Amino acid sequence: MSQPPRESKSKLNYDESSRQLQRAQPDGPTEAIARHRAFLDPRLSQIAKWCTQGVKPEALVRFALMDMAGDKGAKLRECTQQSIYLGLLACAVTGLEPGALRGEAYLVPYRNKGVMEATFMPGWKGLVKQARRSREVVSIYSNVVLKGDFFDIDLGSGKPPVHKPGEERGEVEKAYAVAYLSNGFTEVEFMDKHDLEAVRRAGSNGPAWADWSDQMYRKAPIRRLCKRLPMGADYFVALALEQASDVSQQAKVLDLETNGEGERAQNQAGVSAEMAAQVGEPDEDELREIAERERREANA
Repeated sequence: MSQPPRESKSKLNYDESSRQLQRAQPDGPTEAIARHRAFLDPRLSQIAKWCTQGVKPEALVRFALMDMAGDKGAKLRECTQQSIYLGLLACAVTGLEPGALRGEAYLVPYRNKGVMEATFMPGWKGLVKQARRSREVVSIYSNVVLKGDFFDIDLGSGKPPVHKPGEERGEVEKAYAVAYLSNGFTEVEFMDKHDLEAVRRAGSNGPAWADWSDQMYRKAPIRRLCKRLPMGADYFVALALEQASDVSQQAKVLDLETNGEGERAQNQAGVSAEMAAQVGEPDEDELREIAERERREANA
């Protein structure tokens, strides 16, 4: 008697096994960071294949691990190893270094169907870096205007605003960005409180707004300004990644930039999580054997 056909699983259908694996690993900060390092180190050569703009794979890993330390890194430590890897691939192809120390890009933890995953998000400093790489933008900056500041702008003049910090400063009221182009023109973007809050609501007050609200306020006008500047290809890759709704969608964007590495990483995540949840916690010898095997496969 023939067996009924097995229901095919999507390459992304590893949520339940990932939840089991996360529950089975109540590691402290040091152990969790060591696990991420053990997973990422064998993949340095693979990340290096897709690094652009002079970024180094070792630096990408180092800055990501630095963000995992301390209380603020608790959610990032919970993220699946594969999503961290994909986030670093995104940093590689966009030529941006992750982490709060650099401010060029962030690995933002989101809970997706019960599984904590890290998604790539460019920061405002990353947008500045990409704009200057285009060689069409000589200088670009953004700032926030706080209650009590003197601020004057004439949007029809094409001149940058006059902004003087007040002695007693309150909450954010406005934000602006200014770009000086190589052809001598100046581009200005201005956002009032209503505009800023609309952007915040569109982001559903996500973890980026909760953890880095000052950075997000500065990013809002510069992100809008970049849409009309002569930006390079790396900017449009970062924009596509940021507009992707989750890790699986970011993986599809990465597929186009890395000859399918995003899909390979997702497939491997499904197999690894399911096997780990079934067999339980490996001992030290097994961990060393797995790390060595992954290193050989990554260098193959």
